[in-house]
Amino acid sequence: MLSTRTLRGRRRNSGGFSLFEVIVAIFIFLIGVMGVLMTFTAGMRARMISQELIVSQELAQMWAEWMRYRINEHPSAGAPAGTLTRAMLVVGANGDFYKNTGNFYLGVASSPNNPPTYKKNVYDGYTWTISKVKANYKPEWQASDGSRGTWETAIGGGSSIAVGAPPADLTEVELAVARGARQYRFTFLFSGVGLKYEPL
Repeated sequence: MLSTRTLRGRRRNSGGFSLFEVIVAIFIFLIGVMGVLMTFTAGMRARMISQELIVSQELAQMWAEWMRYRINEHPSAGAPAGTLTRAMLVVGANGDFYKNTGNFYLGVASSPNNPPTYKKNVYDGYTWTISKVKANYKPEWQASDGSRGTWETAIGGGSSIAVGAPPADLTEVELAVARGARQYRFTFLFSGVGLKYEPL
């Protein structure tokens, strides 16, 4: 016959959880919570980078169009202020889209020549830098037989058929748009033709 003390001990041992089981359960719960948080964080980061890439593409395109308009290898005496040449497109030239500072800065804050990004909060923190420049760039073609040539060469050899003077060489520029430590790179071609609406 079992004593009362033995029955009480069995009842005590059969109910509840041990300290080890509680610790294991907490550990498993924390792993699940951390997994959810990491997934959420990764999603937020991917969304932020996607948004930065879209804004950077927009900024790079605006920068290229703005530069193309201002570049003129042979500006007239009445050319507007801020006229540039392709020789000014050098590695290391940089600026701030929001502040309109750096190379090719046009002047006071109220200047109508300021780029459309000036003091627009959505562009705050975005900067640009010319990371590569390739002068005398000539577009190439490739024939069905695998032969290649520049626009000055006709398929099959010889000179291409040209009307008037051959087109000027182009300048290839790699533009790096940055937001903090992240950079997004874009490539553009520039000719010496710009400022089409010069005063006579």
